[in-house]
Amino acid sequence: MRRLFWVAVGAAGGIYAYRRATTAMHHAKDRGLAGNISVAADAAGAWTTRAHRGLRRLESWRTPADAPRGTAPVVVARTSQPGRQREEV
Repeated sequence: MRRLFWVAVGAAGGIYAYRRATTAMHHAKDRGLAGNISVAADAAGAWTTRAHRGLRRLESWRTPADAPRGTAPVVVARTSQPGRQREEV
């Protein structure tokens, strides 16, 4: 039963992705090259803005005293090697 469930979920996801991609393709054809470049630039700008906002938020919470109540201090691993110590940023 589990396999049948996941096969059904995969099929539904595939149908959804196909329909979404088809719609996106039709919109891209209607916009043309200049419109697609404009949409891509707008999306990149929005992503960059969100990334910078998130980084500023992380930098402002450097110490546990500065963090809002109910949040843990931000810990970033300085190394990808297992077993090594992590440093708080």
